Amino acid sequence: MLRYIQAILRMSLMSYVLVFVSSCVKYHEIIPAEFPQGTEKKRPVQIVSPFIKTLALYDEFSTQGIFDVLWLSDTVRAEYARAYASRRGKDTHMRDVMLRRQMEENNHWISFYLLADVRQKTNINLNEKQSRWSVYLRFAHNKTIEPVSIKEVELESEIQHFFGHRFNQFKTVYLVKFPAKSLDGKSYPVTKDSFKFVVASPDREGVVSWSLPQSADNKEYDEDYYWC
Repeated sequence: MLRYIQAILRMSLMSYVLVFVSSCVKYHEIIPAEFPQGTEKKRPVQIVSPFIKTLALYDEFSTQGIFDVLWLSDTVRAEYARAYASRRGKDTHMRDVMLRRQMEENNHWISFYLLADVRQKTNINLNEKQSRWSVYLRFAHNKTIEPVSIKEVELESEIQHFFGHRFNQFKTVYLVKFPAKSLDGKSYPVTKDSFKFVVASPDREGVVSWSLPQSADNKEYDEDYYWC
């Protein structure tokens, strides 16, 4: 009888462990009063994610570099302005002022945030003259332009959130700017399938491009999208 009771207790204990120690259990949902979650905001990640591309380059099985590229299109800049203003409690006027500034940036520059995880031991910084890796834009008919600046930066929390799992402490963050217009004043085409972002070293090259829905960069925004 005693053994029977002990067996039942062991089975009960195992059941308890399986239910409450499983990684699938969300502990904060079991005791919500002890783990307040706050109000979850609507997230812009789904809108921004089509503008993020990841490029991993290998030498056979050896990783040479991993690059995450966020194109700061009108859509991305608009989402950033709204998220930035919402988190700081800024009113709609201040949000719109920031939004106009963001749009003005795109009148002058084609910009990207670039997360770089370079595995070589020398010349790894992309903003150095002797860097092993270079970046440039390629347009139709093999027209190319070089960046006017590659600056190592720290990301605002909103941009980190846009990158999601791609952002970590092992990657160096750069802001890469290209001219939006040629010397004769003509704007470079930065619409659907019109340009490619190229990452190149002396022995290999990788390319990312954006195939976006026709309306992806002209999205109508809900005025209260972030003000929930």
